[in-house]
Amino acid sequence: MENYEGLWTVFFQSNFQTIGSGVVVFVKNRMLGGDASYYYTADVMIEEKKIQADIKVVRFNKAGMAIFGNLDLFNLKVAGDVTGNEFALHGYMVEAPNMKITVKGKKIIGI
Repeated sequence: MENYEGLWTVFFQSNFQTIGSGVVVFVKNRMLGGDASYYYTADVMIEEKKIQADIKVVRFNKAGMAIFGNLDLFNLKVAGDVTGNEFALHGYMVEAPNMKITVKGKKIIGI
């Protein structure tokens, strides 16, 4: 995981074409991050340029809305590939598997 540790920008899109962005930090096997309305936490597994994560998303700013709607808390299951300083993940909301998400990340600063 040490090659992946650092600050990453993330851009995400739902299958309903709603979009968002934020930042995440990978440290050891953890991911911590957020945007203007939500924070994200996850345990992450990276092996041979493959990444898997179960992400908990929690709203802290009641004025904001998630790409999936007016939700206070939801969980995402995502997986994908890491190539150099970028990753591309695909997954879904655990509570409503028909709600899909694509996440693209770019490493900005290493630790």
